[in-house]
Amino acid sequence: MALPAFDEHRLSPAGIHDCDLEEIARAFGRFRRTDCRQDLMRRLRMFVGEAKSVVKTGSIIIDGSFVTDIDEPNDVDLIVVSELDWFSIGRLKPSYYNILSKRRIARRFGFDVVTVRSGTVDLDRAIWFFIMAPRIWTIESAKIS
Repeated sequence: MALPAFDEHRLSPAGIHDCDLEEIARAFGRFRRTDCRQDLMRRLRMFVGEAKSVVKTGSIIIDGSFVTDIDEPNDVDLIVVSELDWFSIGRLKPSYYNILSKRRIARRFGFDVVTVRSGTVDLDRAIWFFIMAPRIWTIESAKIS
């Protein structure tokens, strides 16, 4: 499935667009002025590979400057959606903690991550923030200039 075109602010249209990792790579992981996007895509592939070994069912929602039309995005923002509430089940195996901990993911991959359980208010809030934050920023920056 083709991802929708960017809007006049160089943002992806608001909403969640189903796609696989190869479609993400084609749309956002190719070389532009520098290899920044390729490097972020390499790290995203590594993260997704490790996440699949921990989060057996679920999805990953990708946002941030990576899914805009700018040449050199800052990072990748992610929501990891799982059927389990990982942080309420007690002590996690180190390999699980490494892929679910916001701090560890930031250190290892340079990504901002929120891990939420599917069907919860936390997921709704995270999605709302992802969808609205770029639009709020755009509106505010337009008022300033």
